[in-house]
Amino acid sequence: VRVMRLRDGDGDGDDGDGDGWTAETPFAPFAAWVHDVRGIADDDGARGRAMAIGLSDNAVELWRRDAEGDGWTRAERVECESRCLLYTLALSASETWAGMTVAAGTIFNDVQLWCVRDGAVRVKCVGHEGSLMRVRFGEDGDVVYSSSDDRTARVWDVPENAMDSNTCVSVRPSAVLAGHVARVWDCVRIDGERPVYATAGEDCTVRVWDANNARGTETLEQGVTRRPQCELAVLRGHRGRGIWRVCKLKAFNGDVVLASAGADGYVCVWDARNKATPALKVKTHDTDVNVMSWNRVANCMLATGADDGGLRIWDLRMFSPSETKFVANFQFHRAPVTSVEWSRFDSAMLATALSMSDVAKRAPPSELYAVCLLYTSPS
Repeated sequence: VRVMRLRDGDGDGDDGDGDGWTAETPFAPFAAWVHDVRGIADDDGARGRAMAIGLSDNAVELWRRDAEGDGWTRAERVECESRCLLYTLALSASETWAGMTVAAGTIFNDVQLWCVRDGAVRVKCVGHEGSLMRVRFGEDGDVVYSSSDDRTARVWDVPENAMDSNTCVSVRPSAVLAGHVARVWDCVRIDGERPVYATAGEDCTVRVWDANNARGTETLEQGVTRRPQCELAVLRGHRGRGIWRVCKLKAFNGDVVLASAGADGYVCVWDARNKATPALKVKTHDTDVNVMSWNRVANCMLATGADDGGLRIWDLRMFSPSETKFVANFQFHRAPVTSVEWSRFDSAMLATALSMSDVAKRAPPSELYAVCLLYTSPS
């Protein structure tokens, strides 16, 4: 894990090559993949001094900045009672460590929800017929949704008060979104009165769904049957081996649009009113764009991570196919970037992670560890 600081005094970050950023002493090596990182409030409510790190061994660690401010110390580690390998993990949007919930996508094709206060599994979301590729929490934590190589995305309603119970309950999906003809890499909830979701797949399409019209479906076959009623749009604009990530962007006038990142190195921005072609298509990297995250606090900022280890920050006000100019470009990663996420509460905090297997292929034995990055963005 690394923490990055802005070195130049003006804070404009316009040097563009990352030279204005300095790295603090790296964290000690982790023995598992880093799936998610969240900046959280410290015990006294201060931000920027504590973070939660979710790992592929189904454990979450709490790290605090040292009093001197020049290092980090692990304060706590909580292991889930279900000791299994995870393909994906998401930490809830809790501002505190005590209130944090974990959604763990296991190798057994289910999603387990557990609390860091005791590590006990309270809810098991069952029904997927293949490996989980992505799991996310809804904004209020009452919904979990996931994507899988069974060619579906599924929505799960978390039973009321389930996380406060002393027993574990199994739940079936409340909706199955089936229409992709290959693996579904990502899914995201779109703001609005209706539960509308977008999915991105290996078939190079982004698909938009009305989950209300899919309610009651629990299997792939039922999802396929209900597809004509719930599939709102099929967006095509990428080429190659698939679309790795999709995220929502909120325009300056409040409208919500979609952005997708693909193996062709492009980021496409979509206007739902014109489904034929992307409203904007920009070449952001020379290799696969694996991950992408929109800064919901400073809503003009977008981060992308690529197969060549590159991490770039973009200002959407200057996002143009005719002049591709990033705000910052970092090339210190030695393996493909597999996760990137802006903090939900701090506009100046971002986390990235790499695949441990990729690091193992490229780094000497003394450097085998999954990497996560936290840094402060230009103000």
